[in-house]
Amino acid sequence: MKKYFTIFVIIQIFSIYFVTKLFFPSPTDYGIDIFFKKHLNLIKDKNIGLLAIKSSSNKNGEHIVDLLLDTNIHKSLKIFAPEHGFYSNYANGENIDDDKYKNIDVISLYGSKRKPSENDITNIDVILIDIQDIGSSYYTYLSTVTYMMEIASEYNISVIVLDRPNPLGMLVYGPIREKFGFIGLHPIPIRHGMTIGELCLMINEMKWLKDQKKVKDLEIIKMKKIPKKSQFYKWISPSPNIPNKETAFVYNGMCLFEGTNISEGRGTNNPFSIIGAPWVDLDKLMAYIEYLKKTKYGNKVIINSLQFKPLSNKGAKTPKYENQICNGIYIEYIDESIEPLEFAIDLLVHFNDYEQFNFNDSFFDTLYGSSDLRLAINKNNNINNILYKIDNDVVKFKEQRKDFLIYKQKHKQ
Repeated sequence: MKKYFTIFVIIQIFSIYFVTKLFFPSPTDYGIDIFFKKHLNLIKDKNIGLLAIKSSSNKNGEHIVDLLLDTNIHKSLKIFAPEHGFYSNYANGENIDDDKYKNIDVISLYGSKRKPSENDITNIDVILIDIQDIGSSYYTYLSTVTYMMEIASEYNISVIVLDRPNPLGMLVYGPIREKFGFIGLHPIPIRHGMTIGELCLMINEMKWLKDQKKVKDLEIIKMKKIPKKSQFYKWISPSPNIPNKETAFVYNGMCLFEGTNISEGRGTNNPFSIIGAPWVDLDKLMAYIEYLKKTKYGNKVIINSLQFKPLSNKGAKTPKYENQICNGIYIEYIDESIEPLEFAIDLLVHFNDYEQFNFNDSFFDTLYGSSDLRLAINKNNNINNILYKIDNDVVKFKEQRKDFLIYKQKHKQ
């Protein structure tokens, strides 16, 4: 009897183990974990320039700066920080001064300059990049990464990129950019479906850096694999208005409203999930939403009407319609099979019917990547032509990017 009981206990233990592995898989190793396990030799006795933010942590929540200080294998360390700062707590567009972290210089690349100066990179041997992108081309971190690569190409500095997953996954959607600026330096779609490591590889090999230069020694420390949703690290906000992965998803489309006089929800608890303005007719808007659900989206979106008042906060110092009651919608749920950009385009078509609505022409065109969408909406043209061009650009970009995909089995071609 004792023998059977022992066998039963063993079976139960193995059952619990395999069920736990199946339904609660441990986080996969990101580039940072692989780097500290296998590649510290790349920085031994080197002077390091580190591009990092608050979310530059490993799966145990340990920050890369603290890990580097603990290993003490490098010679010296200097930190560079993008928009929103090293602590990821500044509002969009807010100028940031240089700082210190544990007596280490933190050079701001969103203050008096966007690119490191010659003085900043004096004596630096290696640029180490560990930064969480959110999968939308108009999120400025990729531009800062590009400028770090440019300075490396100019002064023959090695670059190591610690790869992280794209929270939007590997799907591609949106027009290939034709208008460029700091919020979009490269001819890629709004939803590019690539990791930061893959993008760096593409930027370098396509010679998209200034003067078509290349980083001669570019090393991508890839993840163990593309993680499943349950294998992502605990989300650490890369900027004040992207508090979770769900916001990163809707941001991919709703960020376009930054280029209009419609509030994109900054100054509320749900930025980019709340859209509206004081002059919006709620009944008219919700009737349109119901029409979209019946004809296009079905139960794949859950949209509620609401009134909201944008307030000044750390992440939005002067939000649109500050302290004014706005009428609008709250995007409670949008299925992953829906493209947020297409949903945003549908909303823009509706808001264009209001006399009070207007675009900030230049800014909107820079966000979208061309004037095509704005002009089509202003002229009340059939938006299907825009969607048709997007589909063609998706096919074109997938062909362009295929040679730079590190995790090819997980990318849908």
